[in-house]
Amino acid sequence: VYPITETRVNEVLTQAKESQKGLVYTLFKQLSQVLQVAQDVRLLLDKKKTRQAIVYPGMRRQLEALTGVDFFEVFEVSEISNLQRYLRAMIVRAERAKQNLARDMERAKLIAPWEAILPKLKAQCETRHQRAHFKRLYLATEEYRVSVFAQELGTAQKISPKRLETEKTAVESAIRETFKPDH
Repeated sequence: VYPITETRVNEVLTQAKESQKGLVYTLFKQLSQVLQVAQDVRLLLDKKKTRQAIVYPGMRRQLEALTGVDFFEVFEVSEISNLQRYLRAMIVRAERAKQNLARDMERAKLIAPWEAILPKLKAQCETRHQRAHFKRLYLATEEYRVSVFAQELGTAQKISPKRLETEKTAVESAIRETFKPDH
């Protein structure tokens, strides 16, 4: 639309620098919020040995999976807000589990098959393509967990056991695929 001139190039560069500042601030703000919610979850876990304990089975393992040292490899910048929601769902679940552990255990049965299959599939994913399919299954499982335990937080996508099965099948297909060189 505009002719390429030194002035126009400088204007575009200035706009890019300004939008970059906004991105850095947004990322910083989102990460700060994630760290705060993760700290809130850790505080609940630290109360485990007191009467005020608000935990559920596997809570510490789930926290480590979500906020472990590799979480930047799992979550892209655009997915950080989802991570915050997954952590908030942990708090909601823990509070409800304290009120009615039997109900939590029943709901946990819906998630258990997916929790069991994830480590097995992850161990088989060697290529970037396989890991990309696995990540979709992993994130879909987290979304399903939110829908089961903290539905009021909403999900980033429609989720159901059928969708999880579709994602699992995609991972298994990617694992079975073999590299076929072009002739």
